[in-house]
Amino acid sequence: QTRATQMLYQGRMETLERMIGDMLIEQAAKGKGVPAEQFAKDETAKRIKPVTDAEIGTFYEQNKARMQGKPLDEMRGAIRNFLEQQQQARAREAFVTEVRKEGPPVRLGIDPPRQSVAVAPTDPSRGGANAPVVIVEFSDYQ
Repeated sequence: QTRATQMLYQGRMETLERMIGDMLIEQAAKGKGVPAEQFAKDETAKRIKPVTDAEIGTFYEQNKARMQGKPLDEMRGAIRNFLEQQQQARAREAFVTEVRKEGPPVRLGIDPPRQSVAVAPTDPSRGGANAPVVIVEFSDYQ
């Protein structure tokens, strides 16, 4: 349950961050008098570096076990596409970070998930019973 709650929270945060980024890009594009989609595409393209053959080779060597025995020449196109997608995502993230600095301050009001831990009066503990933080340590002394 804890893992599912954390994954749900992360999904919500990612969605909110994406929505905020889109809105800030739209505002910046409006200020420049250009369509938001074109503005985002142009600004992202400025931040993308072309993928080199050396990067493809390095990626292949680092992930050889995942290549199912296929040679580099056969995997080159798929690796290039993957690395280009990563570049695109990083470029958009950098662009959104810049726009976010220039735009109005944004504060998210979503609280991270919390787990309550029941502490019985007979459980070994230190400190106040109403402390804001409770650290639970599980040990096995065999």
